[in-house]
Amino acid sequence: MGEAPPLEDSPWVVGPSERLVRILLHGVTGRIELGGRVYDREMPGFGRTLSDADVAALATYTRSRFGAAKPRVTPAEVRRIRDEHPGRTAYWHADELLDLR
Repeated sequence: MGEAPPLEDSPWVVGPSERLVRILLHGVTGRIELGGRVYDREMPGFGRTLSDADVAALATYTRSRFGAAKPRVTPAEVRRIRDEHPGRTAYWHADELLDLR
């Protein structure tokens, strides 16, 4: 089994909070390139089991632990993203998430 991409200062963590929230809610699949290395793993989403407050807390912790100080992610932001994609069961493809700037 291959390695997972590093989280430290990763644009997947310190980039737009919406990107990380989507990953936490629905998961991600596809090729991710970081530091000249390519990672091709899947991460499941936790949207079916975690509340908006739990996802917000996890995103906020991850962003503060592995990147620069960022504004906290709110449960309202998580709810907005969740509501934009009702019934979504498919993982996000990495390329889709890169479009979020």
